[in-house]
Amino acid sequence: MALFAITCWDKPGVLDQRLAHRPDHVAYLKTQDAVIRVAGPQLDEQGHMCGSLFVIEVDDLEAATVPVTRFQVQS
Repeated sequence: MALFAITCWDKPGVLDQRLAHRPDHVAYLKTQDAVIRVAGPQLDEQGHMCGSLFVIEVDDLEAATVPVTRFQVQS
């Protein structure tokens, strides 16, 4: 098993969309506790969410390819 860091940055102007999807997003992440070791939002200078950081533990790089753009807010 190996650890992989996945950094995602939101598209400009999607904060409202991100906030609307956040409850479903967090609920989904809680179902992935066998893989996710650390997860959280990236914050901009004003403290607003502008992306995500995931540290996952999987067998290899191919297995690290996850559907992180599920709600189409990340670029």
